[in-house]
Amino acid sequence: MNKRRQSTLFLSVWLPLFAAAMFIAYVRPWLAQGLGGERVLRASAGVRGGRNQWWVFDEATRTAHPLRTALLSLSDVQIGAIALGVVAVLLLWRWYHRRRV
Repeated sequence: MNKRRQSTLFLSVWLPLFAAAMFIAYVRPWLAQGLGGERVLRASAGVRGGRNQWWVFDEATRTAHPLRTALLSLSDVQIGAIALGVVAVLLLWRWYHRRRV
């Protein structure tokens, strides 16, 4: 694999997944704490025993900050699905662009 293909593969796959993981782990809790959100945890009853979290806000906070609270109200699984969707779109774009060149 040449250097350019490696860098585009890195940008297409690993960068969106890393950004989503950092957003879930660090940015979301910090933003939710600043807005006074209440964290909701749901533990999975599956074999792996994962957990899912999101935040809920009172009506005054939701009306004052509609975009932030909507983003923080998404669960971890939904953000992960969005990140995988971004990876799929980037890989399709990369494949299509390589075929045209």
